[in-house]
Amino acid sequence: MSSDPHPEESNRTIRAVDLFCGAGGLSWGLVEALKDVAMTIPQPTRAVLEETIDLVGVNHWERAIETHAANHPWARHFHDDIQNVNPREVFDECDPTVTILSGGIECTVPIFSSFQ
Repeated sequence: MSSDPHPEESNRTIRAVDLFCGAGGLSWGLVEALKDVAMTIPQPTRAVLEETIDLVGVNHWERAIETHAANHPWARHFHDDIQNVNPREVFDECDPTVTILSGGIECTVPIFSSFQ
């Protein structure tokens, strides 16, 4: 008999899509919040957490995708307009469930021009 009251949920993958992912701040916060999930898995490590969370970042700006990929190398990335990406289609066709759909505010101000 298992001591886990929800054994089927212990092996469940959390599928998260971060729209307008930018550098990955919202994704980072999501991962930090989900560390509680990793604590339910024996020997919680970053690798276990990364296997538990299937993270997808979407952004139309190539530099944002490159930065997000550097900050979250285990995530999948889509360099495209969010209108062209169906979050359910980025996951396994057998189970296209999206557990968490997040989206930051699109940055429309050229903030980086002031650093040049």
